[in-house]
Amino acid sequence: MYMTLPVVYYLVLIIFSCILLVKSVEWLISSSSSLAKAFKISEYTISVFMIAAATSFPELIFGITSAVNNKSILSFGNVVGSNIADLTIIIALPIIFGGALSTRNCILNKDLSYAGLFGILPILSVIDGVISRIDGILLILGYIIYLMYIVKREKENNELVTSLIDRNWKSDLFIFFSAVCLILLSAQVLVKTAISFSEVSGLAPLLIGLTITAVGTSIPELVFGLKVIKTRQRGEILGSVLGSVAVNSTLVIGATALINPISKEGYQGDSSVAFLILTLIVFFILTITGRRITRKEALFLVLVYLCFIMVEKYLAKI
Repeated sequence: MYMTLPVVYYLVLIIFSCILLVKSVEWLISSSSSLAKAFKISEYTISVFMIAAATSFPELIFGITSAVNNKSILSFGNVVGSNIADLTIIIALPIIFGGALSTRNCILNKDLSYAGLFGILPILSVIDGVISRIDGILLILGYIIYLMYIVKREKENNELVTSLIDRNWKSDLFIFFSAVCLILLSAQVLVKTAISFSEVSGLAPLLIGLTITAVGTSIPELVFGLKVIKTRQRGEILGSVLGSVAVNSTLVIGATALINPISKEGYQGDSSVAFLILTLIVFFILTITGRRITRKEALFLVLVYLCFIMVEKYLAKI
């Protein structure tokens, strides 16, 4: 009973933190979308750039907080788990409820290729045993290059305008920063609770990062997907997911490593890395086949994620 009560307490705190994350990111998405539209940026680019950055903000704050608390491995596990979740259940559930999703834009705009490339970078960086501060700088530079590519693409399409249109953008800006403060608070509670939960439950910090916190910090993407799947903006779902993978794999891991290098010492997550590579391959194949993802293919992605959870849970017991 002594061990049960703390476990339940910390689990409730994790759930509460995730709910607060959902609400705050909803406000962040709404305000960032309004601000982006004030510059007349295309809807798809908003999803790849603004919304992807907004929904990846919890992972970024989680990573920074983990690094400050000398638990950088939590961030690595969280990013790997979040990327697997994004490319499986986060993209699959809106499709299951809303129907097949076209992948034409992400292929033509090369966002699929960038997501695949960036998704592999953290894995390559940790091969030598540690993601160093130099690796972190290189990953952040990769993110900057990605942003430059997006801006250049918009300019070539004559869709980027540098002047604000007549709208109440000041209130959007206030909501944006308020949401950022709430995300900072909820992410701080989430990471500290995850560490405590790991200690009282006997589960490895990496497993907590791969599962509970990974799903928790990926909920904003899921909420966004379920909200827009029935609207004319449904194409933004794929853009936000691929953008989130790119942000997680570059900016999040890079910032974490810059504060506190991510050591592979004692690392027990080789299976999760293998699952991430498998997920990237499966997602790439499903995306380019017929240039859409159907409900049947979405169900298969859910199955991939369930297999990932079961394998990680089994290995944690060994």
